[in-house]
Amino acid sequence: MGGQGSCVSPSPWPRCGWPCQRCLLAFQGNSNNIATVDISAGFVGLNTYMEVPAMFLTAFSTYAGPVLWASHLVNFLSSDTRSGSALRHACFCYALLCSLPVSAYILLVTSLRYHLFIWSVFSPKLLYEGMHLLLTAAVCLSFVASDRSHAKS
Repeated sequence: MGGQGSCVSPSPWPRCGWPCQRCLLAFQGNSNNIATVDISAGFVGLNTYMEVPAMFLTAFSTYAGPVLWASHLVNFLSSDTRSGSALRHACFCYALLCSLPVSAYILLVTSLRYHLFIWSVFSPKLLYEGMHLLLTAAVCLSFVASDRSHAKS
């Protein structure tokens, strides 16, 4: 359990990471309702309406806690110094873990698309999970890119 090539770690900290991320997302005032996204955080410090900075500031405000916890989790999982590709493996395992709920919600929304409450319950949750997966992929790609640049030098 937890050997080379496995996404399961014998330490309890990676198993605590997923619930802690979800708790931080809820602690920041978010839920599966799209109305809980704090849009005003995207316009702090902007004098005029600019879409791209507002989008990044809103995403950072919404996902700051989960992204920070994910960064810590990837750092913990990659602390294995026996393997040169530990960071890439940790990022792969974490991205795989984040893609499971998105896959489940895509299957639910697709199979129950004619049900009345799917668009009010699962669709906003799918948006939250899809954005979380997108940010997870961006963080993992930046970690892997920095790991490769350190490996070259």
